[in-house]
Amino acid sequence: MTISQQLYDQINQLDLKKTRRSKIDHLQQEILFLRQWLNYCQIQSWLKKEKNIEISISQLAHCINHRWVDK
Repeated sequence: MTISQQLYDQINQLDLKKTRRSKIDHLQQEILFLRQWLNYCQIQSWLKKEKNIEISISQLAHCINHRWVDK
């Protein structure tokens, strides 16, 4: 097996869900708590106003539904 094939195999074995980080990952617990009562638009507004973080609704929904909940 060549070095390039070995590297390719190693890259394919990485769990990218665990290595990729978003700008709201550090707020995961807080956002999941708020999600019980607020919709995505309201959480987006809260992030902008209280945490000075701008994020699209689709990015927010992706983090909640695919990165945090589907573990």
